[in-house]
Amino acid sequence: MSGLRVDAPRPDAVAKRLVLDPDELHVLLDLTGLRLPPGFTAPTAPTPQEAGDGPPLSQRLLERGLVRHGDDGALEVVPALLANLLVLAAPAASVSVEGSRAEGALKAGYAVRGGLGASLFLLPGGRIELSVFEDIGLGDQLVRAVPEPLSAGSTPRLNLGPNGGAGAGAGDGVEGDGTDAAEAGATTMAGRYPLAVLAGPSGLAEDQFGVSPELDRLEAPARDRVRWVRSHLDAELRFLAIGKGRDGLVATPMLWVGAGPQWYAVDPVPSTAAELDAGLTRMVRLVPVAREQVGTWLAPGIAAALTASADAVNARPEGGEG
Repeated sequence: MSGLRVDAPRPDAVAKRLVLDPDELHVLLDLTGLRLPPGFTAPTAPTPQEAGDGPPLSQRLLERGLVRHGDDGALEVVPALLANLLVLAAPAASVSVEGSRAEGALKAGYAVRGGLGASLFLLPGGRIELSVFEDIGLGDQLVRAVPEPLSAGSTPRLNLGPNGGAGAGAGDGVEGDGTDAAEAGATTMAGRYPLAVLAGPSGLAEDQFGVSPELDRLEAPARDRVRWVRSHLDAELRFLAIGKGRDGLVATPMLWVGAGPQWYAVDPVPSTAAELDAGLTRMVRLVPVAREQVGTWLAPGIAAALTASADAVNARPEGGEG
């Protein structure tokens, strides 16, 4: 998979997309004997199409050009679609994406194998978008998993007290546009925080990072700042890059959170001596990021997944099965 660059724009690497009903995907997988790996959208069981108002499911798939009759007369998936499904079912590396935002949840999966990339998106109504593309275009395709900003409004800003912490009126310190932040003494949400700042009501951050509440260990100004930040976070995206190594799965998580029009990467950083003395062992930076940077941030995890998968292949006995 030489040449794979998840951080490089490739406008010419156009994806081919196909929207399927859950029962259609289920039948296609059943015909091939393939299974989707963990983290990918699992289809529901097929509905009894023969009794429905529309054409039989098999006829529908034939009309769409997704299956054909083989030499023995049995249905088989067309080669191009079969190659797409193989990438998803047995990837060299994969990325699962789950997110939540005001307008709903997001679930997607990506995979690369043998020069091809593929993705699955769960669409409204339970339909599924399947796509295939050159693996070198993975970075461009990953951007689709990061929703556009909620609005074109301003990024929340917090007025700081004289010592750099939020004053007692932190909730009232959110400015409209922050265009003259230096004069106003305001700051964006970028900065260092205990990971507990992300422990929202959805529980997603706790599931991924094992967060425990740490607010009580902070001084009052810092605690006010953390509460202010938490009150403005309205979206999150959880990424997990996965490769199958010799000794099991190699997984690298990544978390982005959103506040209005701005996404922030959650970047783990070492705790300072003072933070360790206070029992703050899980510190992170909130780094402002653009949608187009998602491939760059995921690149180390995907590289680790690909390396693990390649090592596993090289370690197999000659003639061994993958």
